[in-house]
Amino acid sequence: MVRLGTKITGQLIANITDRLKSYVSKELTDGLWLEIVNDKISSIHAALGIADRAIYRDREVLTDSSTGQDGVIDFYDSGSSKPKFKKSTKLLTFSSGAFSGNNSPHIATANAIPIGSTVILKAENGGEYFRIAKVAASSSATAVILDRDLFPETTPDDDISLFDILVMVGLTSDSIYLGGLSSYKYIDQILSIYSTAINDECRKCETISDYRGIQKSLPYNAKFQIIWTRDGEYLYFDKGASVSSYGVRTAYFSRNPYPSLVLADLLDIPDSYDDLLTKLCMLDGLHTLKVPIPTELKSAETQLAAMKKASDEEYLALMQDRGDKG
Repeated sequence: MVRLGTKITGQLIANITDRLKSYVSKELTDGLWLEIVNDKISSIHAALGIADRAIYRDREVLTDSSTGQDGVIDFYDSGSSKPKFKKSTKLLTFSSGAFSGNNSPHIATANAIPIGSTVILKAENGGEYFRIAKVAASSSATAVILDRDLFPETTPDDDISLFDILVMVGLTSDSIYLGGLSSYKYIDQILSIYSTAINDECRKCETISDYRGIQKSLPYNAKFQIIWTRDGEYLYFDKGASVSSYGVRTAYFSRNPYPSLVLADLLDIPDSYDDLLTKLCMLDGLHTLKVPIPTELKSAETQLAAMKKASDEEYLALMQDRGDKG
């Protein structure tokens, strides 16, 4: 997670406690200071205007479960780590270390194969890919049950060693659980979703009702599009008749500031707000210690309130402009 500041949280707290010595001899614990710093950064973020808040943006390749990310996992021949297939149960097994080093750049932290993934078997002699199946069920973190026999023409039921397996993770998922994203709890709003299947942004539906209405036109008016909507902790997708898969989907979102959990964490706020943040934290510290507030610090609250008022007015003007154009 990339943070916006260059100052370490502990440096800010040390500066604050040093300045507070002019007003009070008592001190707060580091844990309480971390709470105060995170709260004041959130307050400043909430008061930012549209342009300034835009710097809090990020992206993430979407997952269709908490165990694997959209993209391609390549399980190639690695000695004893060869994938194995058992005909009678249609069980495909990987070694415990199979996920290490064999993943495409789209796979960040995969450690299991989600149901619905596409499995493609490569020929033993390095030829073209020629066998395709779907993951029907999960047996364990390193074993899945396929929906068909990869070797219907053979009779032995012994484990068959495979030379090269590609697993297309999540490329056919119609729904994605947002809780599987590492950044989920920090997401403010999903702005757009890009798909490699159409090399374009997917079409956003504001509500489930809009989504279901547009679904009806996918075979006709939107056959080259992918549509999506958010309902609670899930994203729902559908694709037009001319789109073969969902491709690799990347969500672009605005986010809330990442909290400082330890003193060594960088502050997630631009350095330009350092003075305001320091004064607001000092104010809260003095309130906590039940010390009268110096006049020179009260201006920080006034500045924050002015920022919030300007931000609200900017937002209302934007909504009014959209309404006039709509």
